[in-house]
Parts: sequence; structure tokens; C-alpha cells
Amino acid sequence: MNSKKMIRENCESADNSGINTLSTQEKGVIERLTEEFRKKISVPCTSCSYCIPCPQGVNIPQNFACLNNVTLERSRFRRIMIRRTYRKLKTKKTEVNSENPNGNASLCVKCRECVEKCPQKIQIPEELEKVKREMGKRKALL
Repeated sequence: MNSKKMIRENCESADNSGINTLSTQEKGVIERLTEEFRKKISVPCTSCSYCIPCPQGVNIPQNFACLNNVTLERSRFRRIMIRRTYRKLKTKKTEVNSENPNGNASLCVKCRECVEKCPQKIQIPEELEKVKREMGKRKALL
């Protein structure tokens, strides 16, 4: 927000958002959908980016997003595109951009610096192994 007008507009929008208007049944539906979604994702990463910068240049959130997206996606074409995005991540330390981490899971050396920073307590090196194993495959997961 860059001005008082924007602040007022956002506050008005929040006031009109309908907070606390869902019925118990509607809340139950949302909770059930949330549970189903959580069962289907591979890594419970919220992409908060607290885990980066990684000393090796691994873009941890993007690696996890690729894995989660490819396992959730039903369209074969979109799965191919997600895998292509993963393959664009760098596999050599010399190619990693230190300003904007662009390394893939194969660069992880299991230093565990990221684990200490993760608010979700994700065992990141182990999950990056899963990314490397699954995303390195040429065939579709589903």
C-alpha cells in the first residue's frame, strides 16, 4: 500500500469480506477439502522462503513446488511443463546465481542449515532427495 487511499480501500474491503459468516457445515467442507489436499501433496512447504539462501544455491521452495505441482496435476501436458521447469534449474554449482538461487535438488549437500530455519520443521534434505528421485524421472508420476 502506497497511500492512505489504498489503506482505506483495503480496510473497507476487509470490512466487507464476510468474516465469520461461514456456517458450521461450510467450515466442515473446507476442513475436509484441506485434509484431502494435504494427503495429496508430497511436501508440506508453504514457500515462505525462510530456508533460503541455501549455501549451495538450491532454490528449495521451487524444487518442492515442482514436485507438489507435478503430483497434483492431472493434465499430462502440464506435468510435462512442470518437469521442464524443474530441468531448467541448474545442476552445477558454477551455474548457480548467488543473487537469485536457481539450483535443483541435486546440489544439496545435506548441511541441514535449512532445516533449522524451516517453520514447518520439514526435513528438507530428505525431501530434496525425494524431489531428485521423482523429478529426475522422464515418465509421468500419475
